[in-house]
Amino acid sequence: PGPRRAQRPPTMDILLAHLLAAGLLGPAAPPAPAFDQSFLDQWGTIVSCGGGLYFESGGNVYGLATTGPFQAGDDVYVIGTGGTSGPQPCPQANEFFDQVTVSSFDPIVEACACSASLSCSGVASTVGCPNSAGPGARLAYVGMPSVTATFYEFGLFVNGLPPGQAGMVFMGRAGAPPTPLGDGLLCIGTGTGLGLQRFPVRTGSGGSFSEPDVVATSQAFGPAGQITIGSTWHFQAWYRDPAGPCGTGSNVTNGLQVTFLL
Repeated sequence: PGPRRAQRPPTMDILLAHLLAAGLLGPAAPPAPAFDQSFLDQWGTIVSCGGGLYFESGGNVYGLATTGPFQAGDDVYVIGTGGTSGPQPCPQANEFFDQVTVSSFDPIVEACACSASLSCSGVASTVGCPNSAGPGARLAYVGMPSVTATFYEFGLFVNGLPPGQAGMVFMGRAGAPPTPLGDGLLCIGTGTGLGLQRFPVRTGSGGSFSEPDVVATSQAFGPAGQITIGSTWHFQAWYRDPAGPCGTGSNVTNGLQVTFLL
């Protein structure tokens, strides 16, 4: 069974009402193999070795199951999972990545840091704007931004929250210039009038919460809100902060721009 939806506090109802009124809000993994698994998420170069194409980064060479329409010498970004395997045609390849996504751009970009000029407290932060727990809350990710991969499903997590406060992740199809929202900055736009999609309300009992497998969860949204291959989505998280520095009672994290690949 999926996670239970927590009861929204009054201040969250007010936020949702404002977003709905503005037309910004839409409707509401298998176990890893027993052998060693690791995760690759970095820039590098396609190289030729032993009659095949491989990926080289930081002096290390990795075997790839597929490289798509790329050739030796191409600078690429590789996301994938790998593990121990048999002998490789390229003796330098120290690991084989059997589930990979190769692209010519970084599919995950962190955005919407809090600038001093826009922060309601006048204090900058490399993540969301300062809150009652410290320098601000951060939205980060785990896994692969892949629609089809079963290993290392793509999930989000938020830390740096005031303990025990409720929050939720939301996403939209476009970025937007930062505008005040609570003690923080909203940096997501609707894009072609599609609205924002919200994930279940969570409670950060230890100053953090997670939103697992966002691809699967999105399939319960309307067709316009489903994550599909090649689609780009912008994510942020909103949370309550009654003791926040500017007294609005809430705040938001930094943003993530994610392009979901095969």
